Amino acid sequence: RTSGTTPCSRGRGAARALSDAGARRGGGDPEGAQGLTPDQIRRIGERYQALWEGHLRHKTDEEIPEGAGGALEVRRRRTIYRSKQRGWLEVDTLLGSFAEKFVPDMTLEELEQYEVILEQETINVFNFVSGVSPAPEDLRDNPMLLRLREYAYSRPAGTGAEGYAALKAEAKLT
Repeated sequence: RTSGTTPCSRGRGAARALSDAGARRGGGDPEGAQGLTPDQIRRIGERYQALWEGHLRHKTDEEIPEGAGGALEVRRRRTIYRSKQRGWLEVDTLLGSFAEKFVPDMTLEELEQYEVILEQETINVFNFVSGVSPAPEDLRDNPMLLRLREYAYSRPAGTGAEGYAALKAEAKLT
């Protein structure tokens, strides 16, 4: 994953945040961690890391309930959902409509390329697609980013309130 932080750094970050909070207060116990030993703080960080890794992990074929359509179908549905739920309406509309149209027919390789884009911060995705800032080296030659740009430029959303509402409805964001 290329989201900028790794689960490992997040886990260490949780433990470090607890110990740093105490240091900023002039020593003593970190706020919210009264009476915790350094070993307990370390274990908190390790547990946080394990939880985060479990959160990011995709379910295996054995863990997917029968009738769900198989691992690839579940992955496609998750990808469409993640495209629509970015937290920024403009990006939700762009990625959501793109995903609704293209994800169901993507190959596994194309799906993986698109998921690399979804791992980026929302503002960065917007900036990379709109050309405000260049994509990082590992995304510059990503065929899905190029396809997403073409899609974005072919479907301007700035055609008034009615056009924007129609795009939201088409992407099933309403």
